[in-house]
Amino acid sequence: MAEDYLSNLPVEILRHIFQYCDAITILHKIGSVCKRLRAVAYQYNEIKLEVTQTNYNALKTILHGIPSHAITSMEISYTIDNTEKAVIEYFTSQITRFTQMQYLLLRSVSNYYMKCFLQDLNGIQLISLTIDIRQVPNEFIYSIIPSVISKLNLQKFCCTSLNYKLKNISWPSDCKLTYLGMNSCLYSEYTNILQQLPYLKTLRLNEIIFDNEKMSDVSFTSRLTCLTLEDCSLSIEHLKLLVSKTPAIRNLTLAFHNKIFQSMADIYDWETFIRIQLNFLDKLEFFISYEYSFDHMINLELFVEPFKQSFWLNENHWNVGCEYIFEYKKKILLYTISSATRFRQYLFSTNGILLKQNNYYITKRENKQPIHIAPCHTLVALNLRWSFVNLLGVKYLMHAFKNNQTLVKLDLSTNKIKNIGITLIVDGLKNSKALTALNLSDTHMDEEGAQYVSVLLANDTTLNELNIGRNQIKDTGIQYLVQTLQNNYTLTKLTIDRSYIGEKGVHLIAQLLENNTTLTMVNLAYNNIGDKGMQLICEALQKNTTLKKINIDQNGIGDNGAKFLAQLLQNNTVIIEKISIAENHIQDDGVQYLAVALRNNRTITTLNLARNRISTRGAECLVDELQSNTVLTELNSQGNKSGSAEAVGVYIRMKKFTINNSHRIMGNSNL
Repeated sequence: MAEDYLSNLPVEILRHIFQYCDAITILHKIGSVCKRLRAVAYQYNEIKLEVTQTNYNALKTILHGIPSHAITSMEISYTIDNTEKAVIEYFTSQITRFTQMQYLLLRSVSNYYMKCFLQDLNGIQLISLTIDIRQVPNEFIYSIIPSVISKLNLQKFCCTSLNYKLKNISWPSDCKLTYLGMNSCLYSEYTNILQQLPYLKTLRLNEIIFDNEKMSDVSFTSRLTCLTLEDCSLSIEHLKLLVSKTPAIRNLTLAFHNKIFQSMADIYDWETFIRIQLNFLDKLEFFISYEYSFDHMINLELFVEPFKQSFWLNENHWNVGCEYIFEYKKKILLYTISSATRFRQYLFSTNGILLKQNNYYITKRENKQPIHIAPCHTLVALNLRWSFVNLLGVKYLMHAFKNNQTLVKLDLSTNKIKNIGITLIVDGLKNSKALTALNLSDTHMDEEGAQYVSVLLANDTTLNELNIGRNQIKDTGIQYLVQTLQNNYTLTKLTIDRSYIGEKGVHLIAQLLENNTTLTMVNLAYNNIGDKGMQLICEALQKNTTLKKINIDQNGIGDNGAKFLAQLLQNNTVIIEKISIAENHIQDDGVQYLAVALRNNRTITTLNLARNRISTRGAECLVDELQSNTVLTELNSQGNKSGSAEAVGVYIRMKKFTINNSHRIMGNSNL
């Protein structure tokens, strides 16, 4: 049906569709539908051919049939396995067959293939040639490039690894290049490029290397209108002289990554230089990385203040933002907002705080992708887990969120915030009217930090979920929490796993569970509860009327602890539904206690016994006793002694239960 519809489309629409298709789709897939589509496909003369590791075999089968006029753009990736050198050589040799080709891109090419390619080019006239060399170009490459540019009559030439030196490259007198991209050139030889390339309008360099030599004073007229320096290390004075050689320049893009700007005064000098010396520009994009050595927070407003003048906002509409990146600690980024995407190659997966147009934003970059921003004052959920947030980062974060009244979920887990950072968070959230979930697990707090969190709980009336696990809050920290939670009527989920809880702490938790009427989930995994502690908790839960889920994984619980749990489960007035007691020391006797208790239990729906010490005998006992149970729907016995899981598996299949192959059913309560 779809093929019939496609074959009846007008040629104009088909050609428009082809603009979004690769060569294989156009010639092989669409062209094989019918004679009419084949004729239209092979008459199409704007095919973009991309040769990669994944498609070169398919392309090779159709390449011989592609008309010489069909290919206008070609891209070859030389990352193809070295065992396929013949394939690379084949596609390289085919380039000259396509006489209408205008754009050619060679990715990750070596000096060897670069040499082969440059020597064999004949019969084509390109508009653009872009070469990504994965090695430092050798002398031969430098010597042949000028003649290749002349032979191909190029208008645009880019070579990412090319370092221009007057002694290495002499541009041909008839060179018509209007666009040139290279890695670098010497400051003293910058004007030589402009002199020898009179038609050049766009120059893109990674850097201009200052060599303490004077720039040539020879008078000439340059048509350069666009200059880009991706890693500028020139001072303002040298930059001023550089720009003076190109009076026609209208577009300027600069990125400063080295320590060029040493103080706020340098930032203000930069603003003055642009406003006074470069006020003729039509477009300006800049990116400044400013590093400082002191430990206190810098007021981002001071950075952007000079860029609020009419020259920037009203006359040129150049909005400047200032950003603190959590991972970079003591580094501030100052940039024109339009350049945030352009310079993303310098920032990998990072989060930060951005100030632009008097508002704060959370920034997120993922592996060189475009920046994502969200306004702090209206943000509802914020996940900064594992984002390198330290004390300084907390200061910036709390300042940015001081006017937020909408934040519902905040996750700052796995960051080195420490106790003093926790105090800032508690202070920053004390007036929150919306926060319901807070995750501060693995934030390097101890008992003192737990005390500060208790202060937040004492005054908060909206928080439902709290995770402060994976911290050394110990028994003293538990005491602070329990004292506060005795009078807290909003918290329903509490995670305090891996918190170094001992005997005293278990007593306190038991007291909490006995009297608390709001908690529905508690995670106590990876502590030191033991059998005695298990007895206290089970006795407390006999009187609890709200708890539905409990995780007590890896707490040194043996058969006696299982016996106390069994006694609890025999009481059908207890409303617990999910229990995870994995990675403990429960053996066959312990599981028999549980099996008998579960025979008539009408509340437990999920039980995790994974990675205990249960043998086939214990598992078979569990299966026998569960015959009359109609409530249990999920049972995990993986990782016990050989044969136990298989025995339970038979029962599970018979009862059509769900088996969970993970080692923990409930795991940690991550917000």
